[in-house]
Amino acid sequence: PIVYRGIHARRSEEHSQDEFEAKVREALKAFEGGQLRKVVLARRVDLQLTQQVDAVALLRHVMGKTHRKQYLFVFEPVPGAAFVSLTPERLCRVQGTDLWTEAVAGTWPIAEFEKIGEAALLASSQKNNNEHQLVVDYIREILGHVSKQIKVCDTHILKLKNLVHIKQSYHAIAKVIQTQAVAQRLDAHGLSLFFCEHMSPTPAVCGLPLAHSRRFLRGIEPFDRGLYAAPCGIVNSRGSELIVALRSCLVRGGSHLHVYAGAGIVPGSS
Repeated sequence: PIVYRGIHARRSEEHSQDEFEAKVREALKAFEGGQLRKVVLARRVDLQLTQQVDAVALLRHVMGKTHRKQYLFVFEPVPGAAFVSLTPERLCRVQGTDLWTEAVAGTWPIAEFEKIGEAALLASSQKNNNEHQLVVDYIREILGHVSKQIKVCDTHILKLKNLVHIKQSYHAIAKVIQTQAVAQRLDAHGLSLFFCEHMSPTPAVCGLPLAHSRRFLRGIEPFDRGLYAAPCGIVNSRGSELIVALRSCLVRGGSHLHVYAGAGIVPGSS
């Protein structure tokens, strides 16, 4: 049984662990046929609590002391429903013509990091490095369409509570406005919309090629992702701050939870 502060929860999901692993094997078969290079499979677990909980209090409990390296997001679209996310990934930050974004992909248990250290870990898995490079190449291509200058930070390990990821950050400057059509695109609001339209979903949450991975996921995932992995945050005329809503939960009526998480699958995954 699952217990949270004395509250019991009944767990259920539409597909079992064995069925999820079967989907992973389907993805690996698609790689062999050349249809896909990467796909990100999501899972949804439903929890029915014996008592109601406050969504913000639940998020605080889950985050513990790890919030400094993650983004916290709470959205209440209607009374009685709240979507919460504790995610390590920012889609973009836009301020004027300045853009910040990042590539986060490749995962190890934190025990591996603590055992051998950052440098050895980065050199230990060609699979994880290849997975991260797919996201890097995609983001740099997108930035190239709207940027006149891109500063690439060094690649490092992002350490979280139970996992670590490869992370690379970018700071770009938008291109000089030359035409009225481009002017409408490259103000702060237009840049934010551009990121939502062209960088979401990224290969870190969907796969590559995007069109093929979308079709694959529509046929294999038994649920609607809703806001899971969507761009969430604040957009206004001065800029934006948008996250990728990973590791998230939809709280309905205070006692019914849909909990979401995903796993990136590439050639070599098991």
